[in-house]
Amino acid sequence: MFIFRHNKYKFAQQKKPVPKSSLSQQKVATSTVTIASLSRKIAEISEQYEQQKQKIAGLESKVEDLKNGLETSEDNFKKLKGAVYELRELKSSVQDLKGDVKIMKDGAYSTSDRERSMDGMWDRIEKLSKATDDLKADVEKLKRN
Repeated sequence: MFIFRHNKYKFAQQKKPVPKSSLSQQKVATSTVTIASLSRKIAEISEQYEQQKQKIAGLESKVEDLKNGLETSEDNFKKLKGAVYELRELKSSVQDLKGDVKIMKDGAYSTSDRERSMDGMWDRIEKLSKATDDLKADVEKLKRN
């Protein structure tokens, strides 16, 4: 039995205990590696954050452009709607003029009535031609926009 104890003692002596200082060095090395990897991950995340921030800014500017375009489209639509309304008025005025001319041809008016009617018709014709020119200019502007 003595030999068994002696061998056990030798085995215990051969196994060297790890000094505490080397364990703390291993922990420091491990924590340093962990800190470095965390720092890299933080850098990657912050880079992704900046990229997302730039994308959001780009999208916000697109939204602003779309809002401005929508407002412009609404303004153009209102102008076009006004132009259509004026065109309808012009058409009704032309119909009135055609009726007046027909009545004048039929001779239902006296000479003084014809003169007054002719003066009124010329005034309306001038207004119609001016309004037509204005409408053409508005439509051209709308087409360009």
